[in-house]
Amino acid sequence: MHLVNTKWLILLFTMISFGISLQAQDLEIDPKSIMELEQKTEEQEVNEKQSEELLVEQNQSPIQIDKRNLNKANDIIHRMRNSDPAASQHISLRTGAIQILSNTTGLETSPDKTLLSTGLDAKFAIWGNLFFDLSYAHHTNSINPSQFSLDDSSLSDLYQSSTDIGVKYQIILDETKPSNYLGISIKAHNTTNNFKVADPSTGIIITQYDGWVIGVEKGIPITSNLGIDASLDMININKIKESSDFSVSNSGVGFVVRGDVYYTSYIFGLKYRASVSYWQSGMVNEFSDSDKELFDRQNQVQTYRMITGAFGIVF
Repeated sequence: MHLVNTKWLILLFTMISFGISLQAQDLEIDPKSIMELEQKTEEQEVNEKQSEELLVEQNQSPIQIDKRNLNKANDIIHRMRNSDPAASQHISLRTGAIQILSNTTGLETSPDKTLLSTGLDAKFAIWGNLFFDLSYAHHTNSINPSQFSLDDSSLSDLYQSSTDIGVKYQIILDETKPSNYLGISIKAHNTTNNFKVADPSTGIIITQYDGWVIGVEKGIPITSNLGIDASLDMININKIKESSDFSVSNSGVGFVVRGDVYYTSYIFGLKYRASVSYWQSGMVNEFSDSDKELFDRQNQVQTYRMITGAFGIVF
């Protein structure tokens, strides 16, 4: 009996030892298993983070989402505008020729009424799409300084100058092409000359115009560097000076039509603008009643046409 119990104890001890061995084998750590476990843990953390961000985004109001998208769109548009020639500030020097015409005889300039023209154009941003706008032109009789028909005075000192200064607001019509714009301008206008007539008793010339300008301008992009600016200015003339024995009304109307073809490029890291322009202008003032019969017409008209080239720096 004692022998039997001893066998059973040996058997029980053997079984317990075998179980402990199996548990020890189960607790052995496999390096490959550890890596797989860490990878699964990282993936789980990433998925949880993405789920949290999605949950936060879903919980945002439409206004918050729209505001964030709007800020991104505005940033893109701002970068596009900065690279666009129409949105840039510039200052340019201009030179060319101008021809002065009148519907009265005896105007003494050069034989073909053509003068050398020089000028300055400037455009500076004030705030947003609002710009300071300046255009100045000075015309001198340097091309053909001939003589007066009635005396020996030289015509080389004759001149005409014109100044337009004011503000321009640009309405962008295509945010992807800021050079496609509609501009509205309000400016002060002055034209001054020292022209003379051969006989003040038979001819008339107005030597100064002052007034206000309301203008419309359209930008037409062709390529990223090439484009056209076309404008129409209507002038409300409220003051004049004239040299003759006749009289015309101080008030009148005028117009200036401009077409400007420009091209921008980089030279030595600086951005430049070159352009060719054509201007056509007219000033109309009404004669007094007695002078209407004398001249057999209602108005005194002075016009000019000008073609110039300009080159300037863009910044």
